[in-house]
Amino acid sequence: MISVNCNSVKSKYYLNDISRIYGTFIKIIKDYVFNKKKINSGDSIGINNVRIAFNIMADKTIKLIWKIGEEKEDEKSFDVSSSPILVGRSEKSSVFIKSNALSRTHFSIAFTENEWFIRDGNGSKPSTNGSWLLINTETELENSMIFKASETEFLVKLT
Repeated sequence: MISVNCNSVKSKYYLNDISRIYGTFIKIIKDYVFNKKKINSGDSIGINNVRIAFNIMADKTIKLIWKIGEEKEDEKSFDVSSSPILVGRSEKSSVFIKSNALSRTHFSIAFTENEWFIRDGNGSKPSTNGSWLLINTETELENSMIFKASETEFLVKLT
């Protein structure tokens, strides 16, 4: 179950996942910046049965933790010199995940202007199945944002 709330003082709408049973996901269709009310440390990406979580450390290190289905978790840390970090099923990826649900480069994470951000695909080509961010906190809705609750997709149109 989801709720959409209006903050009339800020003239903004916010999305909340209030059931936390199936999860609410936002489709990454543009670059999203970590810790700018978009992606928070501890949020995760969901692609079919693959879950990838992010933890950002104080020293500008980012840790990716991933799990496929019921398999054991795996993790890897990167510092800013590793940017961009490519995640996908290509063995040339920084994080190689053997899953046909992922594109060769499913998404990338880069460090620019003192911020980590995430982008679907490799920058020039989007992933086939899309990258969906599981939201754990209240999230500001933006025009043309796509989000999914259970099996239903929603397109946000703000006027």
